[in-house]
Amino acid sequence: MPDAPFRGLDLGSSYVKVVGGNASGRVLFRRACPTGVNFDDALSRLLPTGRPAEGGNTVMTGYGKHGRGEGIQMSEAACLARAFLHDGHTEGTLVDIGGQDAKVLRFTDGRLADVHLNRRCASGTGSFAEYLAHRMRLTARGLNALARQADRAPHLNRYCTVFAATEIIDLLQKGTPLPEVARSIYVSMALRVRDIAPLKSSVFLCGGLVAHHPVFAEVFRQTTGIAAAVMPHPKFYTAYGAFLAAAEIRA
Repeated sequence: MPDAPFRGLDLGSSYVKVVGGNASGRVLFRRACPTGVNFDDALSRLLPTGRPAEGGNTVMTGYGKHGRGEGIQMSEAACLARAFLHDGHTEGTLVDIGGQDAKVLRFTDGRLADVHLNRRCASGTGSFAEYLAHRMRLTARGLNALARQADRAPHLNRYCTVFAATEIIDLLQKGTPLPEVARSIYVSMALRVRDIAPLKSSVFLCGGLVAHHPVFAEVFRQTTGIAAAVMPHPKFYTAYGAFLAAAEIRA
């Protein structure tokens, strides 16, 4: 597999992502694999060499960045901001939904103005959808397909994953159609994300949840009334920002 001198690594709780490219900021590859139980094993599967080429460097971010000496460490918010501003946006709200947290970043006048995180359980995140899909014996693809078949959704707790699972069982026992139950999961997540912070100006979505559950963007728009756009390669957006930082910081 080809390598690149500058690399951005996003070590997430569910997936490890890498974006590699050259000094001009041109992306040469994007790769991802499940995190599993060991970040080092995941990294060894993604990268053909342990270190970047001479003269290059690596910026690391995400849940598993601490305690690793392979590169420069940056916060996820800093990497997301780097990507957002590099893509030419000066105003707007970027919503990043990962496996364990959801972040709302607001930009004004070409700078990051503030950052808000979800603070209750893992509701509104990828693990919320993953756990509930598992309880329904569905894959992410299956959950998406079912949710697209429904045009309504019953109320579901959006603050606690365990309570939401109990409510799903209750709905199914009452004979609620499976597509409606599936859609209720995404509606619950959309409302939880909306609760994190006021979503002002233009809204953009990124993160693994948006990539693996594309129906979420559709449900988010319908539920909140916000015409949110999905960023290119949404799962890799944080890693992309880390790569841009690596390309700007010469070794």
